[in-house]
Amino acid sequence: EGHWCCFLGQVPITVRGPVKCGDHIGPTGDGSGFGKVKSSPEGAMIGIALADKPSNGTGVVKTLCFAGLGALTQRGEEQYQGILSRMLDNELKLAQIEGSVQEVKQQVKAVKVDAEEHREQVQSLQDRVSNVEQLMIADKVKELNKELRKEAEGKTPLSVEESKFIPAWDDALAAGSQWNKKYIGGACVCF
Repeated sequence: EGHWCCFLGQVPITVRGPVKCGDHIGPTGDGSGFGKVKSSPEGAMIGIALADKPSNGTGVVKTLCFAGLGALTQRGEEQYQGILSRMLDNELKLAQIEGSVQEVKQQVKAVKVDAEEHREQVQSLQDRVSNVEQLMIADKVKELNKELRKEAEGKTPLSVEESKFIPAWDDALAAGSQWNKKYIGGACVCF
């Protein structure tokens, strides 16, 4: 029965046998690609002859080709139904894929929300660790100051004249504090 392949409109068709203008032209059915005159527009049709060809041999006849003139044979109907079925299957698969895409988008959104919540929790924990570190440093400084005070017991406090060389002492002296100094590695440590 061959395949459907044709231009629409006025098309030169190779036809076997004599043809009169207005005859219905259909496929020969032998797979040769040639046409033949059909007695009725039933079954597979190529078109309507627009010219005469009186010879019995093979020749070219200008034919008006269009869809719809008995275009669907039983085989053509089966092919059409197969194409339609595949198209519907593909539409169903597409809908399933679109549904899956929507599910994945929702899951990604939920993960982003969770990530944001965890980011806030991590920041809170980092702040707490920083506060604990600062408290530990402050405790260590207090402990070192106590050790230095013990070590400085009985030492002579600095005179006002000596304290002028270290500006930070001015405030403490003005408040009536007693300062001691110790030289460690060339630096003056006050306590």
